[in-house]
Amino acid sequence: MNARRHATFVRLILIGSAVLALSGCGRLFGTSLAGTWSGTFTSSTGGSGILLLDLDVAGESVSGTWESSFTGAIINGSVTGLVDELVVLQLTPAALPDCPYNVVATHERTKLSGTYSSACVLTGSGNFSLEKK
Repeated sequence: MNARRHATFVRLILIGSAVLALSGCGRLFGTSLAGTWSGTFTSSTGGSGILLLDLDVAGESVSGTWESSFTGAIINGSVTGLVDELVVLQLTPAALPDCPYNVVATHERTKLSGTYSSACVLTGSGNFSLEKK
């Protein structure tokens, strides 16, 4: 009976450790990627604009919405992606043309920064820097 209690205790410790480890997914350096991020982006052509991301994280999967303002136009859409050592996202506009932006970013505490690219829009590529709100 004592061996059975010990085995049960060990199982509970292992399950608890797994739950704690998995609850950290989507967190880098103690700050969750989930939430609202806002800041600026700069196009490789020299223009700049405002970018807002509202992200949800489930394990390594990222989803949410985005909105940007560039040259007076407001564009919005959906976000999908993955988080690991880097954050890799695809920002798909809600309106045509359906030209998604591919984003690669680093997440350091309350800062999210990186590069974006798209083959078919005026703001084709550039960089961005966002802060968590």
